[in-house]
Amino acid sequence: MNQGQLHVTLIGGLSATLALLPLTTVLAATKPQPNREATNNAIVAASGAYKVSESEIATYQLPKIEANTSAPSKALADEARRTAAESLLRLKAVEASKLEKSTSKSERAWLDLSTRIARASALLDLEEVRALGKLNSNPKALRERAYENYLANPIRFSLPSSAEVSVLLINPAETGFDNAINSITKAQKELAAGQDFDQVAARYSAAKNTRSASQVRYSVTPQETEPSILRWVFQDAKPGDVYGPYVVGGMFSMVKFHSRQPPTTRPFEEVAEDEIDRVRKTAAAAARAIVVDKLLPNPIEHFDPPKESAVRGRR
Repeated sequence: MNQGQLHVTLIGGLSATLALLPLTTVLAATKPQPNREATNNAIVAASGAYKVSESEIATYQLPKIEANTSAPSKALADEARRTAAESLLRLKAVEASKLEKSTSKSERAWLDLSTRIARASALLDLEEVRALGKLNSNPKALRERAYENYLANPIRFSLPSSAEVSVLLINPAETGFDNAINSITKAQKELAAGQDFDQVAARYSAAKNTRSASQVRYSVTPQETEPSILRWVFQDAKPGDVYGPYVVGGMFSMVKFHSRQPPTTRPFEEVAEDEIDRVRKTAAAAARAIVVDKLLPNPIEHFDPPKESAVRGRR
């Protein structure tokens, strides 16, 4: 068995379990919290809804809100997407009917769209939209905003926590079942006698003794870890702890925990290009959304707020 196969068989698939752990505190929030990412998404939604055709709106999706956005904000952003689609159709109907020569009807529909998206995201601010629109042609300002995002969203720019473990894995398909039983029994006795785990693991982890001690060490993250076998790696394991034997995918396994690394934030220079591109796209969307100076006074001040039923049950 090669090292890649060992890796996949042993640790393939914890993402659905441990990736949700950080949400325990997020879900305790009673109100959506201010979050620039949600603002940016709402701006993109507003711009997209104003520009795209009916056929495109059917498949229009808000960009994925990042992991540090609260669950209530995500639900409200989903409402914003639906609202954008509905408002686009209303806007086009008003424009098509030409009920008045003035722009008041289409203006009202656009303002209603903007207001409801603002309420749904709990963030969208007209001055913020204008400021973002101006960034589009200013490389220095784009970089400064990207750096602000970097400082404000450390989770998004962090490498996950990881743990170093050694794995003893015996495959009956390679050795035969009886030999596998004998091997795991001998391995346990040798470990109990104080022999080095990595040496023992290297000796018994392949049908032929071709694996070195360094080849039984792995770095694993919570998202990769199989919960029933290695979840302790990110909980209460102490350096030197040995667990097993387990049966994993029909193979016998033992695991030794060495160390754990906390999440680390990547340097800004590593993420700057991608983040500047994100800001540039958002700024371009905001610039398109700013038919604003002519069409948008202050929607919340000058027009009725959306009906409560539009967001009821989502706060």
